[in-house]
Amino acid sequence: MRTLSVLSCVTCLLVLGGCVSPQEFKGPNGRNAYSMSCGSQLDACYHKAKKVCPNGYDILDRASGTVAAPYGGAMGATQQYNLSIECK
Repeated sequence: MRTLSVLSCVTCLLVLGGCVSPQEFKGPNGRNAYSMSCGSQLDACYHKAKKVCPNGYDILDRASGTVAAPYGGAMGATQQYNLSIECK
């Protein structure tokens, strides 16, 4: 039972806290581009975007949706943000 509680806490932290690990690809203009998931913190994506594109970036796509997350033995809902950018 303790393992389930620990797993629930880790899952909750990942969903609510957000994990910003950008996935690199070539953008529509041939420049480096990145897609990232921000959890419930859209500002975390903008902060990471500034780091991976220090000379600025164009937003290719910004999306959000609601996801379920375990919380205290029940399920709750939280916002999930995604951001795709192309470096300048």
